[in-house]
Amino acid sequence: MSGSNHIASSSLSFNFVQPAKLDRSNYLVWKAQVRTSIIANGLESFINGESVCPERYLTDSIQELQRSGAGTSQKQENPEYILWMKTDKLLQSWMLSSMVDNVLIMVINCETSLEL
Repeated sequence: MSGSNHIASSSLSFNFVQPAKLDRSNYLVWKAQVRTSIIANGLESFINGESVCPERYLTDSIQELQRSGAGTSQKQENPEYILWMKTDKLLQSWMLSSMVDNVLIMVINCETSLEL
């Protein structure tokens, strides 16, 4: 999957085992468990930077709006963007649920699973 935005599962059905909750003393154990689950689900590109969020809107729809000068037309959202965001948010949610509150507070402003 190097350099691609391919997402292994379009059904958004993943199999994650709940790891030990990350606290200030068990990072290496937590990391091993989380990383193994992420790789097993084919999502490692989301945490290593290889999977880049696609453009939100389709280029053709933006160019068409610019050519037509129509202010009332709406941009067409990119289906790849929608799938990427759903997948990343599911992964991010799972990762956040594996942290204790005092650790969660330190990463609460992260926008993507890569930032975690």
